[in-house]
Order: sequence, then structure tokens, then C-alpha cells
Amino acid sequence: MSGSACHLVVNFRLVSFRQQQVTNKVVFCATFTSSGLEIEIEDRQLRIVNEGKFKKFVPSVEQISFGAKYALDRGKQVLYVTERAVFELTKEGVVLAEIAPGIDLQKDVLENMAFRPVISGDLKLMDERIFADKPMGLAEKFETLRG
Repeated sequence: MSGSACHLVVNFRLVSFRQQQVTNKVVFCATFTSSGLEIEIEDRQLRIVNEGKFKKFVPSVEQISFGAKYALDRGKQVLYVTERAVFELTKEGVVLAEIAPGIDLQKDVLENMAFRPVISGDLKLMDERIFADKPMGLAEKFETLRG
């Protein structure tokens, strides 16, 4: 199954219909799998110590609480951010846009999805600062953007 027909198990924070109408970007943040997931970070590399039992990126769910088609039809950007990957919902389907340093694309991402996403031709590494045990310098970054 391609990434064009998929659902995400509702462990993500629910977004109300009203929130979908007033924002241009919707970002869901959660772990990639659930129930038993253990990770380690060493030398700015993410390592899966124990994979979770349940996949969250699946082809169907019992209840839909977020209208992805509705959001896309209205030009909203929809992102799914996990500890190991970032996906963007597009008209072509769910696109894998970024992967964490240290993560094996096949073993740690694709084999833990119940469908195959579209893989960006420009697949990027997630910002390594996320995986460092020190401040990311965001305040300085915002100051330069404002200035």
C-alpha cells in the first residue's frame, strides 16, 4: 500500500475542527511505536534499544478525529514528528521528509510501518542539535530572524 491511504493511530494529541480552520500548519508529535519503546542517544545518534509492540502508522483505524483531506484541500501543512522521523502529508501521500541520525531507514522506519510512505528525493537528517545534551541555541536563532 502506498502512503496515499493511511491513518495514524490516535496516540497523537487530538486537534479540534476549529483548530484545523484557523491554523496554516498542524503538527502531531508522538513516538513512532508504542508500548515498550526504549531509545538511547549517544554521540548525537539515536538508537532503538527496544522497539514498541504497536505500530502507529497504519492503513486504517476505528475512528478518525482529524480530517487530513479537509486540511489538504484548504492548503494546510500537516506534519507528523516522531523521535526518529518527520513526515509530511501531501496530495501524493505521506512523505518521509527527515530521519534521525543513527536510524536505519529500512529496519527502524519502513519495517515498523503498515504501509510504505513516499520517500522524499531530498530526504534530510533531523537537526543533530535535537540529540545533543546541551542547549540548541534557539534564542539566538530567533534573534537573528527578527533582526
